[in-house]
Amino acid sequence: MRNVAWQLRDGDEIADMDVVRSPPPGAKKPRKAPMLVAVTEGGYGKRMPIDLFATKGRGGKGMIAIKFKNDEDRLLALTQARGDGEVLLITQKGTLVRQSVNKISEQGRMATGVQLQRLDADDGVASVAVVAPDPDAAAAANYTDAAT
Repeated sequence: MRNVAWQLRDGDEIADMDVVRSPPPGAKKPRKAPMLVAVTEGGYGKRMPIDLFATKGRGGKGMIAIKFKNDEDRLLALTQARGDGEVLLITQKGTLVRQSVNKISEQGRMATGVQLQRLDADDGVASVAVVAPDPDAAAAANYTDAAT
């Protein structure tokens, strides 16, 4: 017997996945709910509310997270991020870009997104990392602001 987690269509691939934890029934929705950030190899990206993605059961089909500018582009990362966090993009040529999650345009699932990194024709985004906010740095910044 074969266990099937997802039913993929011909040509479909799993690009990324993340575990999204639902709040317990009756719990208040968090003020700063995490968003999903999608980034393509072509340097485009967007953020979306997690609520745009319905819960899928065993053997379910996936959902479209982003439309592509061209047929060669592919989804590189789809991950959770809080608005006060940052996203790091590293290109194949070694360029590193650091961007605040809040600065990435919030769009729907069927949108292409915005250009997060301008790339040369022979370059592409190789890796994406989400950096959570550092509570110690925020406390230090607030202390410095209060002292001046």
